Amino acid sequence: IDGSNILVSVIRDISRRKRAEKTLRDIYISREFHLLQLRALISQMTEGLVIFDPQGILLDMNPAALDIHGFEDVASLQRHLDSLTDVFELFDLAGNRLPTDEWPIGRVLRGESFQSHEVRVHRLDNGRTWIGSYGGTPVYDQDGNMLLAIVTLRDITDSKRMDEALRKSERQLTVLNTELEQRVNQRTAEAEQRALQLQQLALQLSDAEDRERRQIAMILHDDLQQYLAAIHFGLETLLPKDRIDSETAPRLQRLHRLIDNSIRKCRNLSHELSPPVLHQNGLLAALDWLVKDMEQKHGLAVTLNISPEAEPDSPVLASVLFRSIKELLFNSAKYSGTDTAVIEMRAEADQIRVTVRDAGLGCDVTNLKEKRGKEVGFGLFSIEERIHFLGGHVEIESAHGSGFCVTLSVPKSGTGKPAETAAEPAPEQTAATSTGRNGDTGRIRILLADDHAVMRAGLANLLEGEDDIDVAAEAENGQEALRLAGEMNPHVILMDVTMPVMDGIEATTEISRRYPHIRIIGLSMHDDSHTRERMIDAGAAAYACKADAAQILIGEIRRVVQDST
Repeated sequence: IDGSNILVSVIRDISRRKRAEKTLRDIYISREFHLLQLRALISQMTEGLVIFDPQGILLDMNPAALDIHGFEDVASLQRHLDSLTDVFELFDLAGNRLPTDEWPIGRVLRGESFQSHEVRVHRLDNGRTWIGSYGGTPVYDQDGNMLLAIVTLRDITDSKRMDEALRKSERQLTVLNTELEQRVNQRTAEAEQRALQLQQLALQLSDAEDRERRQIAMILHDDLQQYLAAIHFGLETLLPKDRIDSETAPRLQRLHRLIDNSIRKCRNLSHELSPPVLHQNGLLAALDWLVKDMEQKHGLAVTLNISPEAEPDSPVLASVLFRSIKELLFNSAKYSGTDTAVIEMRAEADQIRVTVRDAGLGCDVTNLKEKRGKEVGFGLFSIEERIHFLGGHVEIESAHGSGFCVTLSVPKSGTGKPAETAAEPAPEQTAATSTGRNGDTGRIRILLADDHAVMRAGLANLLEGEDDIDVAAEAENGQEALRLAGEMNPHVILMDVTMPVMDGIEATTEISRRYPHIRIIGLSMHDDSHTRERMIDAGAAAYACKADAAQILIGEIRRVVQDST
């Protein structure tokens, strides 16, 4: 110093700086490496990525974003957001044009983060339009300063079209479903109405058939049998007893047998067509009669288990069930190989269930159904169709060696209203006549009550031939018989069971109550126990069949008079 030769050396330790520089170089190299990795990753993204700086200058787009926007490179777009309005215009999905601060990147520059913001984009230079789904977020440094504004996007145009097409299809489907449901409801209502009409027609058809059966049965009973019975009585009075010799007697007997056989055949046919007990007392009483008839005619012992509540409300339905049950029992007698069967009948809610079963040979139901319509005379499937038309159904259970079982289920009241029953044909209008006296002559005074003039005439001729019998009066119905019983005071009334205005059972009940000393003998062409029991219960002293020999009836007249003295 001050001219002296002094060498001053300054030594600084730069090891730390060198280490720092090395660290910085390593960091820079690492950052560049990671940036390269990040760029490579971004370039492979299928989702578009757009990067802006905090001032709103577009920095970069990945290939997916360029492709979505329709550009090959980003150079022409690297400018401020506001200047991009000459390239794009954006709208919300309602069609409202958006200012740049409402563009997705504008919202990010304001510090917003969001996902799935849908915008319609329109390129002004080529007119291309698409819908993009945008997400956005700002990137901050450690001091909270915005470094970058990043927007992601996807082209959802096709998806939107598909969604709209799907929504349109769904709307159309809804409309079609509504229309279909309406049509189904309409068709269902029409089908139900037609089914009801069909059931009503089936009832009316059954009612018409039943009335025809009753009409024919009535003709057989009330006309043909009555005429035959009148002929029977006429033969008794054809010749005086002292003129019937050994040659004449066999001829008369043959004629009587011929008439008896004719009456019996008419009676059987009449019962086959329309059993009187069914219409007079209902289905349950008719089934009791049928059980006895099946054992007598076919040797089939039938066990009857029925509930009183199962009586049908509809007489037409009762007739259909009766004929169905009878046909099923006939099939058991003919095909089952057994001599026993069971009828069960009960009411379930508004249904009647009738089961007819046997423990016989049985059969294969499938094979049986294949014969549907092929075997004339086998009435099972005719029964099934008729029950179906009446709103019911039929269940068939059987197998070889396991018996046969058929269950009929029908509405208790029937369906619909059957046609009104036709009025019974009016009998011959013959006024009540008095042919005897009211005074006591010592002879048995008889009142004849029958709606058939021919029958009354035949009975009168028969009885007038007896020395101790006098026909005091005749009546053509129960009401006239009741009136004449009080006026003529007869010893015996021969009372026909079936008559118009008031039937014989009702008239017998009332006469027995008012004039208990008058003996009543019920008369009918029907020789069945049920009718007999009803007349006896009504107060009749005896019951006779018109087809019986005349002397049987005369003997009954004398017996009831003798018993009353």
